Amino acid sequence: MNILGIDVMPRDQGFVGRYVCYGPECKFSVKETGSPETPFVGVLHYSEKHFLKKGETRQKTIQSPGMLTKKIRVTEIFRFTHGKWVY
Repeated sequence: MNILGIDVMPRDQGFVGRYVCYGPECKFSVKETGSPETPFVGVLHYSEKHFLKKGETRQKTIQSPGMLTKKIRVTEIFRFTHGKWVY
């Protein structure tokens, strides 16, 4: 869905657009802490993928295939405190 918000900008002799996608690979695990206040910790692993599109016009840029420019591995840690996941 992030491609729908692509921001196309004039660049050199054409246009470029950048956007970020997530997944599809995603791993989530839950670990017990032994604490009554925060009994669980959740760990989420996924990839953040940065793409670039180029074209002669705005429309051609949007229609062009995206080129992967960067892939970042992300780890997020969440705690379960007082009956709710805290991000």
